[in-house]
Amino acid sequence: MKKLFLLGSGGHSRSVAEVSTDRYSAGQVKILSLEEFALLPEDSCLESVEFLVALGDVKKRNAYYKLLLQRSWRVTNLVSSKAFLADDVTLGQGSVIMPGAVIRTAAQIYPNTIINTSVIVEHDCVIGESSNLSPGTVVCGSCNIGNQVFVGAGAVLIDGISVCDGAVIGAGAVVIENICLPGLYVGNPARRVK
Repeated sequence: MKKLFLLGSGGHSRSVAEVSTDRYSAGQVKILSLEEFALLPEDSCLESVEFLVALGDVKKRNAYYKLLLQRSWRVTNLVSSKAFLADDVTLGQGSVIMPGAVIRTAAQIYPNTIINTSVIVEHDCVIGESSNLSPGTVVCGSCNIGNQVFVGAGAVLIDGISVCDGAVIGAGAVVIENICLPGLYVGNPARRVK
């Protein structure tokens, strides 16, 4: 019987644990704090364990994902049975798709990405590695979101927008121009504030 270890002990990990019940029984899922994870011997033979990073912070999420890969430990995906993914969506390992999410045709979701509750990712979008789209985000068609991008709740990106690696888009922001420099972007229209 396979087990699922979720890394992180905050609210996001508990939400991910709820989604895991589509595929695992309660006894198969263990939420590990980062302190508990640090105690696992690096050379552990964990053939019956699958891992998933359940941290919302994109930098920490990326670091722990890379550590799992370095140790050659199995990283899995979780997709809620209450999400919709078009048949031709590409989904990288370690990604989480939460309830109510809609991911349309030809979208590419890179590894270790969070597509949170009720997020819409339209056709031909690319969502970079270790990014986090918060609840209610709308990403219109043909957008390209870089790696380790955090998008706040309810943000909207209009068609064809590109967002550079490491950008942070605040809750409720409306992005109508490409974001080419890392920083915090807020407002309608979204503007860089730091």
